Amino acid sequence: MPRLIALFVAVVATLPAPAAQQQAPAAPIANFSSAVPVLVLRAERSGAISNTKTYSPFSLDIYEPKPGGVVRIADGPTSTTRAGVRIRGMVSRMFPKLSYRVQIQDEKRVGQARPMLGMPAADEWVLQGPWLDKSLIRNAFSYDLARAMGASGMRTRAVEVFVAGAGRAVRDTDYVGVYQLTEAIERSDDRVKLAALGPNDNAEPAINGGYLLAWDVGEGTYLRRWNEIQIKYPKTPTAAQLAWIDRAFTQFDDALKGPNYRDPVKGYAAHIDVDAWVNYILFEELIFNLDGYVRSFYLQKDRGGKIRPGPVWDHDLAMGHQFPPSTNFNQWWFHGRRAPHNWVPILMSDPAFVQKMSARWNQLRQGVLRDAAIDARIDTYAAPLLSGAAQRNFIRWKILNVRHPFTGRDYITFATETYPQQIAALKTFLKERAGWMDKGLPK
Repeated sequence: MPRLIALFVAVVATLPAPAAQQQAPAAPIANFSSAVPVLVLRAERSGAISNTKTYSPFSLDIYEPKPGGVVRIADGPTSTTRAGVRIRGMVSRMFPKLSYRVQIQDEKRVGQARPMLGMPAADEWVLQGPWLDKSLIRNAFSYDLARAMGASGMRTRAVEVFVAGAGRAVRDTDYVGVYQLTEAIERSDDRVKLAALGPNDNAEPAINGGYLLAWDVGEGTYLRRWNEIQIKYPKTPTAAQLAWIDRAFTQFDDALKGPNYRDPVKGYAAHIDVDAWVNYILFEELIFNLDGYVRSFYLQKDRGGKIRPGPVWDHDLAMGHQFPPSTNFNQWWFHGRRAPHNWVPILMSDPAFVQKMSARWNQLRQGVLRDAAIDARIDTYAAPLLSGAAQRNFIRWKILNVRHPFTGRDYITFATETYPQQIAALKTFLKERAGWMDKGLPK
């Protein structure tokens, strides 16, 4: 069993009990206000929320800021829609604070695309609930940073969420904290832009793209040889398509691990978008993603294009969190992580690839990766939470000052007395990591 999954499975029985709801009698939420949008999910039938890939029926009230930047529940929702909700996440479903997959639906309970909080229209969304991540913004900040660096990342919006049972009014005890409403990773012009692959696209040139894949674990359709790579799109691949993309990764792997791997025609560069890999590796190394290169490692192959990494995904375990007993941040994580494919260490053994990395890093450090620019980007995402949302979240989930969130193992997170200290720690980590990379890459 993979290391991280094994760790959490081993300790799930020893998780501290979820923070108790407030002991005062439940009160209505009419007086609730926030500096970020508020989502109220109301179950339409009793029972637990679906833990499978089917959706439980809900209604969704969306409260967006009025002039002045404040949401007031008393002003009424901006919009109301039907929604399907299910619990999501391989590991995060074990946490006290759950994350959800949300499908916007029409009156017949069929998925219906609609814009959400300024993001382009779609029917599939993720409500990611930061629990280990006490900055509450690791994913939002990092996805935005990846886009600024030239990698691919999804859009997010911070929200506060209530989840209410069927047949009753929403109460303050239904509050579940700060979430990030995030675009689900789906093929579309506004999300992951790839050519559409239909069931009849089984010959060249149509069969060569587009594919969306992930090196990951869990349920899914896996390639035959690359049995840790799931195919995410097309959703129902044909046998010919599975064989084609399986062979494409084999050809890349053979070229990378062959005697002529540095040759621009016979080597790896014939199979991958080198600049895209440069951006991706720099990003993963900067944020020191503990899951990097082996979990939620998305890959894509568009029609007529080469294999690219991305979009980036799931960084709750990045930017300063540690495996037990500790993690050495003064190293290249592609060495420390020891991914079974071994692609990144071999790429980094090519002086020409390293030179591209160095040139791109120096360029980024003059722009979006200046220390001041990193601080400003973090502030953009943290500032709306400082006026009450973060405090409410940590009243609900008493984890802010917990260094070891699991009683059975020594997994290490930032522990601070206050939320602003979490943000300061995040900034400090990234500055120190960027400084180490300044020295680690040739000038």
